Amino acid sequence: MGGFMKIFSFYLSFALISIIFISCQLPTGPAGKDGVSDKQIRFDFDFNGGGYLLPHRSIDDTIEHCQIIRFNIANYVGVDSVIFVACISCYDSTKYFAASIINLTDNVEIQNSVLKTNSYNPIVLSSTNLFHSFPKKEIDLVVRISKKDTSDFDGLIEKAYLFLYRK
Repeated sequence: MGGFMKIFSFYLSFALISIIFISCQLPTGPAGKDGVSDKQIRFDFDFNGGGYLLPHRSIDDTIEHCQIIRFNIANYVGVDSVIFVACISCYDSTKYFAASIINLTDNVEIQNSVLKTNSYNPIVLSSTNLFHSFPKKEIDLVVRISKKDTSDFDGLIEKAYLFLYRK
């Protein structure tokens, strides 16, 4: 290879390596805030690929296999909104079917987390901002479903999520 080709090859290699390094640099910001963060964090109360039907003659049921364990709102820096979202339906329009979040650690319902409907067709419902309803400690969360009375009508929850939002 001639002298010109060696020099050309060297400069070409240098240019390619420079481009690779420049394109791999992360954006920089104020100290301690470099990198990219998510604006939305989504926790799935997993129903194992299907829904959950409230048994006949039951008023409520805690779906204990659909837990978010060791959740601590204080671990999510910058989060200012927490929204509970569920897809539920009710098989008797004269009654209602509801879903809520239970703090299993303290055995209390998360305030304002109740979502309810009398719609026969599945409907996606969202809570108001629940951020201030969560204790600033580690807790286990679970979904509880309920209905108006012990009659034979059923309700179904298909999906449930907890969305955390950053500013």
